[in-house]
Parts: sequence; C-alpha cells; structure tokens
Amino acid sequence: MHSRELYDQLLQAFTRTLPEEEKRAAIRWLLEERTGLKAADLLTGKEIPLLPRHFEQELKRLNAGEPLQYILGHGYFYGRRFRVSSAVLIPRPETEWIVEKVVHHAGKEFSGSLLDVGTGSGCIAITLALELPHANVFATEVDAHALSVARDNARQLHAAVNFQQHDILTEELSFPAMDIVVSNPPYIREAERVTMDIQVTGFEPHRALFVPDDNSMIFHRVLAQKAKLILKPGGLLCMEINEALSRMTADTVRDAGYSDVTIHQDLDGKDRYVTALATA
Repeated sequence: MHSRELYDQLLQAFTRTLPEEEKRAAIRWLLEERTGLKAADLLTGKEIPLLPRHFEQELKRLNAGEPLQYILGHGYFYGRRFRVSSAVLIPRPETEWIVEKVVHHAGKEFSGSLLDVGTGSGCIAITLALELPHANVFATEVDAHALSVARDNARQLHAAVNFQQHDILTEELSFPAMDIVVSNPPYIREAERVTMDIQVTGFEPHRALFVPDDNSMIFHRVLAQKAKLILKPGGLLCMEINEALSRMTADTVRDAGYSDVTIHQDLDGKDRYVTALATA
C-alpha cells in the first residue's frame, strides 16, 4: 500500500472530534513511529507493507481519547525522548520554560546543587542534568511507579540524577543546601476538571494534576516553606502554577519569606510560572 493512501485511510478512521491539524499531526506521528518514514516520505506515496488493519488497536485507543504518547510509550521534552506510562504526566512544551529559566539563571558552568520536587517522568531533572553537566541534580517523587519511569529515563539518556522517593506534604526535605529548587506540582482545582479534555482527565494520573478546591495552595505553600529551609540565601525557587491562582501563589511564596517574587507568562500570555529568591 502507498503511504499516502494509508495516511488518508487512517485519518478518515480517526473519528474523535479534534481540530483537523491536531488529528493530522497525530496520524503523521503514528505512521512515522510505525514505519520509520518521515512526514515528507509518507505524503509523497512511498510503498509500505502495512494496511489499515495493522493500526486498529491504536485507532481504537485514539478514538477513546487516549494520548498518543501513552500509546507509543514515549514523548519528547527539550528535544529528547522520554519514556512515559500512565503513572506519569506527559511532558509538555510549556514546562520547558523552567529549564530555560534555570539554565539562564545558573549559567552553563554552574556546579552547585539543584532539586526537582515531584519529578514524574524525570523530564525536568534529567534535562537540567544534561544541560548543566557540572551540577549536582536531585529529584523526588512520591509515586514508586513514576520513580521507576524517571530512573529508566535517566539511564537511557545517561543523566546523573540522584532520585529519592519522598512525599513533600508529609516529609521534610533532607538534602544539603540547594542553590535551586524547581517543581511542576499539582495545581488544577477539582472544580476545573469538568472543563478539561478527556485526554487529560481520563488517562493522566490525577494525583499529579488536582488539588482540593478548598485547599488549592497546598502544594505551592508546603513546597515554598520546605524549600526555604534548604535553599541558600539568594537561592532560586521556580514553580509552574495555575493561571487562575497566580496572584494567590505569588502571595503564598512571599509570605513564606522570599524576595523578588515574580509571575511569568507562557507563550500564550497566560500566567504560568512563579520565581523567587530565598532570603537569609
């Protein structure tokens, strides 16, 4: 079968309601992974020994709303391939800003210590270990299955990261003095769940996503307080946040004893990150 013909048939069979370009991108990615051909080869009609029936299970899962990254078993972050499973969030491009901020703040020759709290797939910690090869990188994760994924990613990418199973809500941070602490903690309020896509609510780990409506600052508050105890004076705290709670998050961080508390926007102009410096 010609690759263009297969592409068209799979696109037609992908019946879930999504923007057309998103559907096309998913089918191209699926075909590239399964055939080894690039998008240009697929669309110019290369002969390939595959038929639509070879993709029945993948299409069934796509039409049910399952993210393609879980179907393929990997996603991409900062240009690198990371294994993913249902135990971890899918790495997202907007989270790459945290890496950019830390690298810019620290400089490529940085040889201090940094900690990623709630590492999930390990994408932030591993990327920082590779971008800052002289740094001492630590990472924590409460979920044992997620921690296994992160450790596997570090092995595959040859990144030196010291992982530790740890619950930020119930345990103190027992690490040496840190220059930088980063985190992409849970921050979506339960009430916001109804507005979200089934790809997220139906498949990604809720533990890594949601916070109670009546205690929406729980992770950012505890993280700011406990990070303050291990950050050196002037050390950087950098966290991803809920756009709707940006001012509240900044106030929470300020109340925990930080200076230079700043809200940053993502490429869509949404409040997405807070940075701050630990005071003495």
